Amino acid sequence: MSDVDTTGVAPEREIAASRSRQHFVTFVQPHPLDFDWAFNQATIDKLSTHLSVPNINILCIGVPTLFSRLDSKGIRIDQIERNPLKANSRRTIVTDVRFPVLRGLGRKYDVVVLDAPWYPTDLVAWLVRSIAFLADKSIGIYFTLWPEETRPSARAERLAILQWLSSFGCCELHPREVKYEVPLFESVAFAAQGKAISSPWRFGDLIHFKPRPGLKLTPNTYPVLTESWIRFSFSHIQLAVRDRLDNRIPTIIPTTGSDTFTYPSVSRRDSRRISIDVWSSEGLAAQFHGTTHLVRAIAKLKWSGSMLRASKNEKLAYELLTETFLLPQCCSEIGPIWKHYE
Repeated sequence: MSDVDTTGVAPEREIAASRSRQHFVTFVQPHPLDFDWAFNQATIDKLSTHLSVPNINILCIGVPTLFSRLDSKGIRIDQIERNPLKANSRRTIVTDVRFPVLRGLGRKYDVVVLDAPWYPTDLVAWLVRSIAFLADKSIGIYFTLWPEETRPSARAERLAILQWLSSFGCCELHPREVKYEVPLFESVAFAAQGKAISSPWRFGDLIHFKPRPGLKLTPNTYPVLTESWIRFSFSHIQLAVRDRLDNRIPTIIPTTGSDTFTYPSVSRRDSRRISIDVWSSEGLAAQFHGTTHLVRAIAKLKWSGSMLRASKNEKLAYELLTETFLLPQCCSEIGPIWKHYE
């Protein structure tokens, strides 16, 4: 992605510009619920060169762009990816790595590369699972770690994770080794705040962890499934609808504390996030009454190709969605419908 200066740029203009750039692109836009910041090309080049070692097995977790590069070079490689829209290879296992059931992994790996969400509970869960995938005489795990300035608690979090890992093996730190592209939802969020942003501006440290031979770790707990989202895609646009039974008459309003539908944050810890019922990869979010009608309307459109058999409330829900989120009134490119948990 080229440098983007969003100072004073309306979020709607940034969305329109992105749609124009991506008109002939087949991949879907990153969605904030997936913490989907992709490595920039320089990072992919560097890591793929470093990992292009003959006769090793590599597992990628949460790094689909790096996986694609290594796969194209004929490396023996698999990947785990939660989002089925990113599963562009038969060597992809679509599942959430935080949970215990992982079917299809028939071998151990010499290297695991992962880019977990930048929160301690997520990273620890991913690391524990990754250690179980390693062969006895492995090269180890390469993972990203957020910089100290990410948030006030970041320095203490980093120290705790590195000290914890050091009790099981050795860690080698490569500062600022990983750089990220700017996803559209982040550009829109910064534009809503009147801030400038360029690509790449976000960086992370790369850690090489080599566990002691025979290390086995068992997760103390697994995530509690309290919130789930139903996911749709309209061509390259991803849409998430909070999964809850709501049969009220459809209405749509901005999220708490906002007077527009542009969501000005990318943080999981933002207090306004709990008010989101519908959220797009283009950085738009809303409170939506009648989400049950909305989910049924999109499903009917996908499976029948029209809204002829939709109820009055289903038609109203879809009309409100398409008007607010700038989606087409009828779309023949609705992708797989799937669900994930927070």
